[in-house]
Amino acid sequence: MPNTSFALPNLTIWLSGFGSDLGNEIGKENENEIGKENETEIGKENVKGMGIVDIESNGIRFGLVSSLSRHLPVIYEERAPISLLKAQNSDTGNKPIPEDVIVEVINCLKHFKLLAQQYKINDVEVVATEVTRSAPNSKDL
Repeated sequence: MPNTSFALPNLTIWLSGFGSDLGNEIGKENENEIGKENETEIGKENVKGMGIVDIESNGIRFGLVSSLSRHLPVIYEERAPISLLKAQNSDTGNKPIPEDVIVEVINCLKHFKLLAQQYKINDVEVVATEVTRSAPNSKDL
């Protein structure tokens, strides 16, 4: 299945046809630092980097990296425990995503956008699991 993308202000959304392990890899060596900043990068005006949002079936991960080098040093990482799969039907996944969960996802993305702006990072990539497309009301999300 081909990837689809569309743009929002300061966000690019990528909908892929496969589950993403990206969120599991970001900052793996700093698992105890979820939601905390890397002290060495705070306050650097000229830090070049990007943000990554991974909308998974059972949570939304957000990470900011300070450079685009191979290692991708993490300067901030956070996980929101929003389960799209649980909000639907874990057996069949054919129920619509409830409106309150959609609002929760939108508020989460707004929060992540503000964090990226605080670090002066304008490039934020968003990848999303298939649950975002398979729900009957996926267009609402």
